[in-house]
Amino acid sequence: LEVVLLEGRVSVDKDQPSLMDRITRRSARVELQPDQKFVADPENPALITATDATRATSWREGWIVFEDETVEQAIVELNRYSERPLIAADDVRHLRLSGVFRIGHPDRFGAVIQELLPLEVRRGPQGETLLVRKAAH
Repeated sequence: LEVVLLEGRVSVDKDQPSLMDRITRRSARVELQPDQKFVADPENPALITATDATRATSWREGWIVFEDETVEQAIVELNRYSERPLIAADDVRHLRLSGVFRIGHPDRFGAVIQELLPLEVRRGPQGETLLVRKAAH
């Protein structure tokens, strides 16, 4: 579960307080302020961190912002909004990029990043967009 607060206040409550919460009489409720993010994961303790809420919610306006993220991280996020997936070859997944991209347009994303990074775009057999290392000349 991830909650990002743009404005106002929000409380996040656990349905069932943990045994540690009950023993220490800790509240199972946390309150967020604007530009904070709450992340709950069954495997790890809940975490509240500062975030740029406008950037984190830019998808609502049809844009996605990457700041020094790997190609792999970018395509995972972009594939959430596209019926035709982007797929990166192993040797380009680690490359880093920054930029603002329109969601739902994998071809446009490919066209832009092949100008920025040493990779090229190819069409896969099922219509997917493949990002591969640019061939040396």
